[in-house]
Amino acid sequence: MDDRRINHIDCLRVIATFAVIVLHVSATNWYTTEVNSFEWGVYNFYDSIVRWCVPVFVMISGAIFLNRNISTKEIYKKYVFRIVKSFIVWSFIYAIFIRNKEKFNIIKALILGHHHMWYMFMIVGLYMSIPLLKKLVLSMKSIYYYLLLAFIFSFLIPEIILLLRDFGSYRIRDLSSVFETILGYINISIVLGYSSYFILGYCIEKVCIKQRGKLVVYIVGIMGFVFTIVVDWIVAIKTNEPCSRYYDNFCVNVLAESVAVYVWFKSKVFPEIVYKFCEKVAKYSFRIYLVHALIIELLNIRFSVTPVIFNPLISIPVISFVVFLISFFISFIIDICIVAIRNAIIIMKGNSRLWH
Repeated sequence: MDDRRINHIDCLRVIATFAVIVLHVSATNWYTTEVNSFEWGVYNFYDSIVRWCVPVFVMISGAIFLNRNISTKEIYKKYVFRIVKSFIVWSFIYAIFIRNKEKFNIIKALILGHHHMWYMFMIVGLYMSIPLLKKLVLSMKSIYYYLLLAFIFSFLIPEIILLLRDFGSYRIRDLSSVFETILGYINISIVLGYSSYFILGYCIEKVCIKQRGKLVVYIVGIMGFVFTIVVDWIVAIKTNEPCSRYYDNFCVNVLAESVAVYVWFKSKVFPEIVYKFCEKVAKYSFRIYLVHALIIELLNIRFSVTPVIFNPLISIPVISFVVFLISFFISFIIDICIVAIRNAIIIMKGNSRLWH
């Protein structure tokens, strides 16, 4: 599978990249806004409808890497090294441009990076697991069994415990702690974490879902979107503080969102011009991800551009689009510079050989 030649993969990358930006723009004033206000309701709405972005990125990686003949050496030499190299460069950039002067720790900033760079630690862990995961996906029965265990222990039971705590009586909340303890004792670590999304992406690419199955996926997905918006809002009103418990990537509702989005883009046929556009933009998605948080924060710090500048229903998508364009432009310029430097090095090496 060559991800550069798969139309829906390119489209998913572009829309997921934009969704990440929407998520971070809508989170700008999320913590400091009164939960009973119209503004917080809008932030919650946008935050809820893009919660699928990270799982979809992981699913894309699984769909690509688990279907490739790739050696362990190549994984480390090409892909892990690329992530580590990018992390070092961009953590330094963020440490320079975005820092708290009162409590600034340059060592911590360089080691941990900016808050959105947690993704790089996670994806490196998945890359390191590819040789093992490729053995697991040799059998569809093994895949289904793995995904069933992951659904039960990573998604379903933890969310049931969460719901019992938020909406149950005192006795039920106490009982939820018992279930949580049992879950901790079982601790099937192999099915915990993002490997479930990694394998799920591969599975969706391999399985042909019939029309009736797609309809079920879409209905459950819509229910997931509604659940995320409504339940987080209800809990926020109930506790009088912002609630993000049902935003988590390992909530059943977010899983439903993610699968619905992935299956829809895999099934949808767009005009050729859309695929050409996505193909050109998708190759910059990683750099857009790296730079976009810097743009959001600099717009906030230098120009006071946040969702509160006007109606957030409009300001969030507008600011997100502007951030996307700026991030794309910077990524494009970086790419040109890298190509120019590489060409210059090649020419210099060629000239040195001629002189000798």
